[in-house]
Amino acid sequence: MTTIKDIARISGYSIGTVSRVINHHPDVSDRAREIIERIIEEQHFQPNQNAKQLKAASESPVAVIIKGIENSFLNDLLVRVEERLAASGEEANVVFLSEGDNEVLTAVRMENESHPKGFVFLGGSHDNFQNDFPLVHTPSVLVSAGASDLDSDLLSSFSTDDYEGSRAAARLFVEGGRKNVGFISGHFAIDADGEIVSPRLKGAVDELQENGCSFDPDRQLVYSHFTLKEGYNAAKKLLVKYPEMDALFAHSDIMALGAMRALHDEGKKVPEEIAVCGYDGISVGDFSVPRLTTIRQDTDLMAERAVNDLLFRMNYTRKTVHELIPHVVVERESSGIDSDDRSF
Repeated sequence: MTTIKDIARISGYSIGTVSRVINHHPDVSDRAREIIERIIEEQHFQPNQNAKQLKAASESPVAVIIKGIENSFLNDLLVRVEERLAASGEEANVVFLSEGDNEVLTAVRMENESHPKGFVFLGGSHDNFQNDFPLVHTPSVLVSAGASDLDSDLLSSFSTDDYEGSRAAARLFVEGGRKNVGFISGHFAIDADGEIVSPRLKGAVDELQENGCSFDPDRQLVYSHFTLKEGYNAAKKLLVKYPEMDALFAHSDIMALGAMRALHDEGKKVPEEIAVCGYDGISVGDFSVPRLTTIRQDTDLMAERAVNDLLFRMNYTRKTVHELIPHVVVERESSGIDSDDRSF
């Protein structure tokens, strides 16, 4: 097992300097800190267990805050995050919130009451993080949404490039000759000034417009919560507002599945009359009729990177990370194509 003496020998710095880095003392040069932290990570060095136990006695388990009680994708991601934490000997305290709750203020309250070692946010509102995250003082990671523009030294993020993923979805429709695309999106995809702020909407709209397809949000867009029922109701509204619709892009698989049921109930054939694409890649899409075309997010890799980053920053000083995890286009029956996955 690697010891503090080994870290000192490999780095060329004294044991005292290594100790100051491990205990987050400020009186260490940036270069020394960078070299020692890199070696600590490479050697999988763990601090003295007695010291860790003393610290843990005043802290509760890692808090995992999941935003969206019925969001199947986030529940799938939760399983993988819990597995990663358990494999590292960490317990998870899981808190479920509705989509209307403020996940960051929930973390602030938990920080004051139970002192968690770290926070894992599964899903979240960009506005909540922008407005309230400065109140959080615990290492945190946001999974499935990006936070690179927040410039926080406590918040990393790991997410899919939603802009490019949604462009890929729209490209499927364009290649299939579909020009009239309806959208089911999460709330607040367009701001008060009429600007598209949701990457999952903007990427698809840009792709369509570059290929000569129009976009009128008043007719082609319906907001929905991430549930089967809401997706069902949203699709029915779209059929009334946009009867010429020949393709539908739902910003989650669960909404897409609800939408396909609504199309069936209204006598619309999928994909012959209306092609459908979802987003996330949850397993239930493999068993729907027709099978759901989707943009799959790599939950295994997302959870691995996020948990590894958080555990390291819980013990050592390191800059936060903002990483985009590649998506996979899964073409199945609902878009009129059934072929192998295409990675991007």
